[in-house]
Amino acid sequence: MMTAIFATILNMSLTASYCIAAVVLLRFFLKKQPKLLSYLLWSVVLFRLLFPVSFSSSFSLLPMGTDLIPRGNPVEQSTQGNAWEQNLHVETTGKPEVEAGGIKASQGEDKAQHTVSRTQILLSIGAWIWFVGTFLFIAYGALSAYHLKRFLRKAVCVEDNIYEAENLPSPFVFGIIRPRIYLPAGLTAIERGYVVEHERVHAARKDYLVKILAWIARCIHWFNPLVWFSFALLENDMEMSCDEAVIRRLGMEAKENYSRALLSLSCDKMGVGGCPPAFGEGRVKDRVRNVLTYRKRAAAVVAVIGVVLI
Repeated sequence: MMTAIFATILNMSLTASYCIAAVVLLRFFLKKQPKLLSYLLWSVVLFRLLFPVSFSSSFSLLPMGTDLIPRGNPVEQSTQGNAWEQNLHVETTGKPEVEAGGIKASQGEDKAQHTVSRTQILLSIGAWIWFVGTFLFIAYGALSAYHLKRFLRKAVCVEDNIYEAENLPSPFVFGIIRPRIYLPAGLTAIERGYVVEHERVHAARKDYLVKILAWIARCIHWFNPLVWFSFALLENDMEMSCDEAVIRRLGMEAKENYSRALLSLSCDKMGVGGCPPAFGEGRVKDRVRNVLTYRKRAAAVVAVIGVVLI
């Protein structure tokens, strides 16, 4: 059972790796386009990482039935394959090949079974290593979220669904069913206005749920370095697209002050497995450059690009 699950996870991870490579390539050609397009592309990768089923068409990069690792019992598959080869030889020649000491096919079958048994052992060992690693990552994330939730009990409600707390490194959205916006105490009025707008965009788009799904995918596929790489890029695209949404709301004249707020509230990771989304999170230097160079694109151009990507 564990081996079959691990084989499924490996196949999902391998096909997702092709998707990651495709998204990274497309991001290169979309550098001057709204970051929302790049952000939405990661939904394809997330689907591949989290669901063992997929959809395919003549336009798909990966056709159906691309499993590189067999999900069934490899011993049975090997035995069936050898029997098919032996039957094919009998049908074409009218007799089985005979050597001194027995039928040639039986020796090949013994050799195949020996190879398959060794593969089965390696898969079994790998399955338990994967299970332990996944359990440890999930346990660490759950424990970190629990400690953060306890810390946030001291937060004070200052406005509808907005809370302030001392010693917070950066504002962020936290929660699943009823997410709240948490702000560090002592923000200036200008910083507070930009931060609240930013976090409201996160809350409206349900970015906090996307980050949780991405974190779960990273826990499951922790052995794949491309998944870690894609998680970092997803975070960056999420934050940049959110920055652009705020600038569209407030106007181009807000670019400079918004960039100052980003720099003053930049922080390290929150330490909860990439959750929750934080205002000053990610590559702040790239975000500031993106804000300062951002300009609105024609809606028709964005729509055409979006249709092509879909």
